[in-house]
Amino acid sequence: MPDIINFEILRDGTVKFKTSDISQVNHKSADELMAAIDEDLGKCIKTEKIPHEFWKNRIVQKGGKIVVNG
Repeated sequence: MPDIINFEILRDGTVKFKTSDISQVNHKSADELMAAIDEDLGKCIKTEKIPHEFWKNRIVQKGGKIVVNG
């Protein structure tokens, strides 16, 4: 699965990013890209975290055991 970073420039001038799950090999580069863009644009980036599908119906119990909720 490819690593994808989509962005949208909003009417108020902020930049909104949406990414796929970024692979471990590209994660550091993606973080550095986001930091560079943030610096260049003067801290006007709006980010939105999307929860991973795996965690939709799961909880972590005391001791770290992951169980299906419901």
